[in-house]
Amino acid sequence: MSHPNLDGVNSPQTIYQSAQNGIPISGRKTAPDNRKIIDIASSLTPSAATFTISASGPGKAQIFLWAGDHGAIPVYISTCPVPPDPAQIPDYGLSACATTDGGIPPWSPDMSGRLIRTMPIPVTVNVVAGDNHVSIPLDAAAYAALAAKGSALISFEPAQDEVQAFDVPLAQATVTVTQSSTISAEGDPVTLSATVTGTSPFPGQPTGQVQFTVDNAPIGSPVALDGSGNASLVTTALPLGTHQVRARYLGDGDYAAVDSGPVGHLTVNLSELHNLINAFGLDPFLATALNTAVSQAEKQAGLGASHYPQVCEKLDDMQEAALDAAGSKGMGYDEATLLLDATNVVGAKYGCATAMPPTPQALHDVTTLMGTIAGMGLAADESAILITRTRDVGKKLIDHQAYQACKKLGDLQQQINVDALKGGKLTAAQTAELNAAVSAIGVELGC
Repeated sequence: MSHPNLDGVNSPQTIYQSAQNGIPISGRKTAPDNRKIIDIASSLTPSAATFTISASGPGKAQIFLWAGDHGAIPVYISTCPVPPDPAQIPDYGLSACATTDGGIPPWSPDMSGRLIRTMPIPVTVNVVAGDNHVSIPLDAAAYAALAAKGSALISFEPAQDEVQAFDVPLAQATVTVTQSSTISAEGDPVTLSATVTGTSPFPGQPTGQVQFTVDNAPIGSPVALDGSGNASLVTTALPLGTHQVRARYLGDGDYAAVDSGPVGHLTVNLSELHNLINAFGLDPFLATALNTAVSQAEKQAGLGASHYPQVCEKLDDMQEAALDAAGSKGMGYDEATLLLDATNVVGAKYGCATAMPPTPQALHDVTTLMGTIAGMGLAADESAILITRTRDVGKKLIDHQAYQACKKLGDLQQQINVDALKGGKLTAAQTAELNAAVSAIGVELGC
């Protein structure tokens, strides 16, 4: 049994060392299977640190919330500068350069700022067999410290003087996820990438693995982070439809597991275009016209590769109908852009000319520009003129008339400048924004 005046279960650093080294605290025996903690699940929010302690038998758990390095704690304060010459031996704060310099107790109330001052310290839990739920309230400062470099150091004692020690990471890494494309054809490879960053200098760069998920279900196996905190997965298994892709960092000895925010991904084939159209809530006549064109394309596709040109014709018909309806009949500009983009992704599988660069990006930017104009708050007649001229550019693109598209683009730019210089219908900022967008489309098309 440990000495009552030096009980390691009450020492955060001893708990940490025991947990890291896998040896019992103070030379005691490890708690046996029938009276030990089996698992500890944790969660950190701005208002609380919560734990679910699962145990096979009763005992007492003590929880110390800790923020910072678990190594040696300085026991001296010194204002003396660090020697600039590396050959000089630093005195490690043992010299006094001001009247305020001197010793501090190593077991001071908050362990030199590392022990989070929740009340009481430690938090004691009378554990029973089964799940035990603990919530420790936090203020803003405590949460910030724990999220940056925190952990929970937990000791456990059954009545028989056996022990366990746990170091539960609480620090929150930042996880971002990106994808090589937001829309893909069924079966096409998509690269999912994650970047995980932590707090410097401590705990430092996160290590471990990332699990990519689709609608919270794993896709592929966990991927190890490289030395810069990056991981990637190339997959052809993204399911049809619209889904949420995330990267879940699985945690390491310093950082807790955490999810990235979601990014949307749409996987399409000819049949999926029906689902996309039907999800928009369009005017029934428009929805029927668009679906009919897709059904005709499906029929031609079923006849084999020799009928792929007819597939492309029907897809072009559908795109032109969608472009004509954009901004009306329940077809918003965002919906029109998405449908045109998705159709071009599908069209590329059949060798459609509209789906070949640079047309897809230019068509995307045309419909986006239509939405920009609609949102500028212009007079209705002026907005209609500019949108119509922009739509004319898109129609020429769908008709595979790049030269004519450039001419229509010139007409649009002339209209913008006339409105700005003569009519005063556009502000200087609006004129600059529209001209920049038109110029970008022109560069894409090589006008």
